[in-house]
Amino acid sequence: MSQWQHRFAHAPTDRVRLYDQVLAPAVFHPWACYLAGAIGPCTGAQALDVACGTGTLTRVLATSIGSEGSVTGTDISDGMLGAARGTAPALGAPQRYLQSPAAPLDQIDDGRFDLTCCQHGLQFFPDRPAAAREWHRVTKPGGTLAVAIWAPLEHNPLFDALHHAVAVTLSADYAEKFAHPWSLPAPQARAVIEEAGFTHVRHHRALLPTTFPGGAKDLLTVYQFSPIADVITGLDLHARRHLEQAVDHRLAPFQDETAITAPTSVEIIVATR
Repeated sequence: MSQWQHRFAHAPTDRVRLYDQVLAPAVFHPWACYLAGAIGPCTGAQALDVACGTGTLTRVLATSIGSEGSVTGTDISDGMLGAARGTAPALGAPQRYLQSPAAPLDQIDDGRFDLTCCQHGLQFFPDRPAAAREWHRVTKPGGTLAVAIWAPLEHNPLFDALHHAVAVTLSADYAEKFAHPWSLPAPQARAVIEEAGFTHVRHHRALLPTTFPGGAKDLLTVYQFSPIADVITGLDLHARRHLEQAVDHRLAPFQDETAITAPTSVEIIVATR
């Protein structure tokens, strides 16, 4: 389990709430809508959302699939699944949630799903080839796989600002630990998917404007889900202010009086079982 994955898997209730109230609406819901749109029409499909978190993509898929289909979300985190189950279901396909690692996908039969999705999870999995083989196992022949991973930091100025601030105020080692979610190259992800047996693998890089209405204060919550969260929390007032100033300086072109708006960039990979 990666250090980032460990933070998500064991997130306490207050941190899950922070994720659901700040990061999900600003970042993960817009990208869930984009990913669902990239898949194309899937009315009536049986769909799987791996590493579903608090169910953002699960609910978007349910709306696009309609009442004749169904959506199953899986995640390793009790806290995230608790929040997903505690959120009102989306209109459309019924939604259910199962606790499971990415590999093996517990309680899921072979060839069960027309559509298998994973948004911003693959980079965290300790055994990516095993996860891709599980996606292949549970997807019906002719079914679709859709995966989203972050593009490199240089294409994500919001997260690059956080990374830069760590590098200049803490250390290169801490910066390297923070950078993990943006460090899986798209060709490597494609190779893992192809080696698992998927065909017609296609890939494109997408860009969306992303707004944090609370400005840098909201953006800084990303640190709470990283391996350096305890280090950040333990900073004294002077060091904390130095870190925040480094973020503010980097993001000056993207800020107004309250909000920050900047592009985020994602690699979208779609393939056929």
